[in-house]
Amino acid sequence: MLQVGNGMTHEEDKTHFSMWCMLNSPLMAGNDLRKISKQTLSILTNKELIALNQDKAFKQAQVVHKAGEVEVWKKDLADPKHKAFAILNRSDKETMFKLDIKALNLSPKNRVRDLWLHRDEGNLGQNTKFILPPHGIIVLLLSE
Repeated sequence: MLQVGNGMTHEEDKTHFSMWCMLNSPLMAGNDLRKISKQTLSILTNKELIALNQDKAFKQAQVVHKAGEVEVWKKDLADPKHKAFAILNRSDKETMFKLDIKALNLSPKNRVRDLWLHRDEGNLGQNTKFILPPHGIIVLLLSE
């Protein structure tokens, strides 16, 4: 059961919800929906992340790269032109991470969409460095 809004930090709530979506887990809220904050509601109703969870391929994400306490998770989607990636910081400290596109067999021409910021970020070639908050996550949709 999702614990978003039950005492974790905002970043931990986002990470928790993101990983449940990446892993196709049932999205059952474990809190009193009558009393949740707007911030918690915005996490639980992120349509782009819910779409990952509900993708017709129904494939779970897998760890494809580890660097220290940062993990990169990849989720194949029903549309083979799209893939989701979650970059997860397990550390208690803010961490700078550079995505190795060659090691992950990605093209610098892949288009990037940040699913938490709800915006397109251009091509992957210019978007490979990320600052991750403690216990934070970035979820990207890459398109050919």
